[in-house]
Formats: sequence, C-alpha cells, structure tokens
Amino acid sequence: MSSALELILAGVVAQIATVPGVTSAKAVPASQLFDKPAKEGMDVRVATLPPSYPGAVVSVNEDEIHVEDVRQSGSTSVVLYRVAVYAAIYATSDGTVEAAAQKLVWQIGQAVDLAMMIFVPYVPNVATRQLEPAGFEPIVVDPTMYGLLMKWWARYQLVSSIS
Repeated sequence: MSSALELILAGVVAQIATVPGVTSAKAVPASQLFDKPAKEGMDVRVATLPPSYPGAVVSVNEDEIHVEDVRQSGSTSVVLYRVAVYAAIYATSDGTVEAAAQKLVWQIGQAVDLAMMIFVPYVPNVATRQLEPAGFEPIVVDPTMYGLLMKWWARYQLVSSIS
C-alpha cells in the first residue's frame, strides 16, 4: 500500500475513533475486511470484528483506485486519484433483541457520517479533499450483533516532475 493510502487510512481510523459512542477502531487490509462467513452455508461475508463494541473496522481498497484526471503543464504532471474507503461499524445488544443493536449501529453510523463530512485526510505533500459518501448497507451477524458497512470515496492528487 502506498504511503498516501496508509495515511488516508490512518486518518479515517483516528477520525472514527473520536466519534462519541465508538469504543474502538482499527485498520485492516482490504483482504481481511470480508474474510469469514457470517453463517455456515451462506455466501455472506462479514468484516474482521473490532476489539470492543461499539467499534469499527476500516479499510482502503486498492482494487478500487481510479484515475479521475491527468494534467500536464510543461515538465509537471498532476494525477487525481479516487479510492474506496470502507468502515464496518458493529454494536451488540444486551443479548435479548437484535433491534437494540440495530438502533445503536444506526445512531453511531449517523454520527460517523457527520464526522466524515468535514474530515479531510492529511497527507504531507499530497493534495487531498473531503471524503464523499458513496453508500452504506446493513450487516446482520447474529441475533445479538448488528453492523453497518459504510463507504466513502477519498480523492488525492500526486504531482511529479517529468524530465
């Protein structure tokens, strides 16, 4: 993973960790984000779970890097990239009803989404922009745990000299 992507990922993890109600947030490689079956016999995969709940697992998917724009002026070129950033947020209930976990995940998901609206990842010597929301979907793990998969697009540009 490039240093720019590592810094974007670290920034997103740190930002999510500051959201009230989130007790843990960690980064995982994209290959581990969906690495184990939710239920035996089902084709649904869930993210690696956070160390504590409510918590988040965050990943940058290098397979979803897109070149959005390339510009050249004289001996300088600028390439604008877009990469997918995922956060899986999980909460548990008191063991009696899924609805409690579902409600908590949606509340924390809204708070995370608000925090991400104003967040701009810091990468030295690289121009970055605010994350743009791309969608979310629920993740049902078991009757006492519920999750929400959130996706944003991070944009960054690299400037290089052409000799």
